Amino acid sequence: MRVMLALFGVGMVPLGWYTSVELGMSRWACHLTALMVLLDVGWLCISRFILLDSMLLFFTFLTVFCLTKFHNQQYQSFSVDWWTWLFLTGTSIGAVTSVKMIGLFVTALVGVYTIEDLWEKFGDTKMTWREQAKHWGARVLCLIIVPILVFMLSFKIHFMILNHSGPGMRR
Repeated sequence: MRVMLALFGVGMVPLGWYTSVELGMSRWACHLTALMVLLDVGWLCISRFILLDSMLLFFTFLTVFCLTKFHNQQYQSFSVDWWTWLFLTGTSIGAVTSVKMIGLFVTALVGVYTIEDLWEKFGDTKMTWREQAKHWGARVLCLIIVPILVFMLSFKIHFMILNHSGPGMRR
């Protein structure tokens, strides 16, 4: 159990580095970001204990990483990479919310970004109504429906595994 949660803590270091790369930081800034994540005493302690916080932080990092990858695909709308990163953003939102409800804050971050992005597309006079409707539909599918399905699937799996736990177990 500790090893699995420690792996989530370890996974935050490359996610921090790759997110810095996607945000366009210099090589030294990327290394500094990864070093700060690696040497943060709070995260080192959290990922050693059997707590959900290391999973929560990992999926929060993953959501931000997927959102930055999706943002960098904006000029290639509806390409395979665009769809992949939009879908993975929704999947990671579902995962972070499945760990703890505090994950809804990163959902709010993605929501504010999406509202701002769709507002810019609404003001683009070169974009047809059909293209705008496709953008809205893609966001609804990948950022609302997919996270809800991931959330429900995680609880379905949870209840299938733990169907005989607790003091009221019947034989």
